[in-house]
Amino acid sequence: MSAQLQLFLVIFNFFYGNLSFLLFILNYFFIKNETLLVKVLLTMLFSIDLTIIYLIIIYKINYGIFHIYYLLSFLLGFYLAYFVKKHVKFLTIKQKLIDIKKREI
Repeated sequence: MSAQLQLFLVIFNFFYGNLSFLLFILNYFFIKNETLLVKVLLTMLFSIDLTIIYLIIIYKINYGIFHIYYLLSFLLGFYLAYFVKKHVKFLTIKQKLIDIKKREI
């Protein structure tokens, strides 16, 4: 496997880690009001789906060859997305509307 392909896969895994974190947040948003059994089942199904999609993409790119630094790159991307979400304050549209209403009063 060429160095260019390996570098591409490391970058791909980093961004797939970011995407996975964002999709897990979205999944949690949709199932937060469900029962515990439904939460567990849907989260397991969602995780299996993400894993199967990842393996299909890796198989198409380099015939399924997997190295440990791909996992490290994925985890680094996942953790970086978590860190950004935790430490960077995102203003939602609702928060902006509340701020505008407070200024008007």
